[in-house]
This record gives sequence, C-alpha cells and structure tokens, in this order.
Amino acid sequence: MRIKPIVRNKLALVVTCLVGSVLLGSCAPRPVWMKAGATDTEFQVTKGQCLAAAYAQVPAAMSVMTIGSGYQAPTFTNCTDFGNFANCTTTGGYYTPPAQVPYDVNAGVRNQVFKGRMYNAGWSLQQPTGNTNRPSPPNPTNDWQLQHY
Repeated sequence: MRIKPIVRNKLALVVTCLVGSVLLGSCAPRPVWMKAGATDTEFQVTKGQCLAAAYAQVPAAMSVMTIGSGYQAPTFTNCTDFGNFANCTTTGGYYTPPAQVPYDVNAGVRNQVFKGRMYNAGWSLQQPTGNTNRPSPPNPTNDWQLQHY
C-alpha cells in the first residue's frame, strides 16, 4: 500500500507532536494542590465537591475532531488472456476515512471552574518540593487529576 506524500507528512507531524509532548511533559514536575494543615481526606472531600459543582455548572459536551482527510487507494487491474478471452481482476481502490477523535468541548472551561472552586476553598497549586514519596498519575490532563501533598 502506498500512502500519499501529503497524508504521510501530516501523519508524521501528528506522531512527532504526540511523542514530543509526552517526552517533554514527563520531565517537568507537576504542580500539586496544597493547603496548610489540610489532610488527604479533606483534600479528597473538597476535590469531590468542587468537581461535582464544576460538572453541574459545565456539563460534558462531546464532539468529534476530524484529523486529516480520507484518501482513495489506487486500483490495479490484472488480466490473464486465454486465447480470444481475458480474465481480469481489479483490486484496491479502497477508501480510508480520516481519523476521528472524540473529545469534550467543555473540558477546558470545566477545569477552570474546578480550579476556581478549589482556590475559593483555600487550596493553591504549587510546585512540589523535596521527595514526596507519592506517585502521581501519568500525564494528568485536568487539575483534578493532580495530587495533594
């Protein structure tokens, strides 16, 4: 199968961006939610309340993002002759649709509402200091996936 140069270049760009963002994102320390004197239980309760309020205020709105464009593979016709007759077979010509990725349109706004509620509850996002001896989730995409220390 031969991929068109434009599609191949777009695919290479997408793959390069994804790999680069994962590599760069995994090097930097992630901020953590902090509040003087707060326990992990208090953090979990506050996080749950703020997240529930954020979802109530800004519900999920799923959509689909189309990446690239579809393409038609070339067709090939092979013929075998039998005297005055020919037997021909055509292969290929299949259409490959563009990649479609589902996403939540409201995720960014909901994340900001969540952060605002956490700040109003007295919590703040800070860079961790020293060895916390606690695992953090891999590549958190929202502030509610961050940890409390």
